[in-house]
Amino acid sequence: MSHFKSLARLASDRRGVSAVEFALLAPLLISLYVGIVQLTLGLSADRKLTAAASTIADLVARSDVVDDVALGDILAAGQAVMQPYSANSLVVRVTSLSADENGNPSLEWSQGSGTEPRAAGDLPPLPAGVILPNGGVIVVEASYVYSSPITGSGIGEFNLNETVYMRPRRVGFVSGEWQEDQPVNPAEGEEAGNEPGNGPGSGSGGSGSDAGDDGGSSDASGDDSGNGNGNGNGNGNGNGNGSGNGNGNGNNCRFKGVLALLLCR
Repeated sequence: MSHFKSLARLASDRRGVSAVEFALLAPLLISLYVGIVQLTLGLSADRKLTAAASTIADLVARSDVVDDVALGDILAAGQAVMQPYSANSLVVRVTSLSADENGNPSLEWSQGSGTEPRAAGDLPPLPAGVILPNGGVIVVEASYVYSSPITGSGIGEFNLNETVYMRPRRVGFVSGEWQEDQPVNPAEGEEAGNEPGNGPGSGSGGSGSDAGDDGGSSDASGDDSGNGNGNGNGNGNGNGNGSGNGNGNGNNCRFKGVLALLLCR
């Protein structure tokens, strides 16, 4: 009988009910709170991305011509708008389009930060009516990866994307002037080597040809043929190097080294 009384007293005991209920509901409430915070921060980052893309598009649309320096400053302004969020994962591509009298768009230029620019014929999607005949439009495509500051929350990352269209303010379309690094072309280097140049002669001899192709200059009174190298710079940073041998009479020698010393005196 005492056992039944103990069970009945335990069933009627209400002490600690709040603690038990809190222990059961706490994981759910904490997860809900963390989720709301993450969602709020993600939405704030998305608004920051929209503001950054709009700022970049507006600054480009205010210009007549954009060059490397100006675009670098504009992109830096967009990164500043992303604060206090880190701009390390901010990817931006700026494209300028123009349209003919029939409204057919064509690509004027495209530059990317953290991504490849669009090539000729690769046009971004355009809503109807966004570009007018004989007009232009600036298209800014921005993306941002927002990572949760709370590790272990299970929220993961938000991949945010934004596209902003802005018509130029003062011109039909915004043109660009870019300084692209071109690879060295051997043909250009050879042409550059044909430019006049002076090379130090290893001996003294007659007045030799000072063309950069032979690159050698020698003095009038020497016994040995003079050897020299001349460098000519052409377009594309090509360097043309030539070596020439001048004999005592100022004539070019087709031999080098010891043969030049013996045969070109």
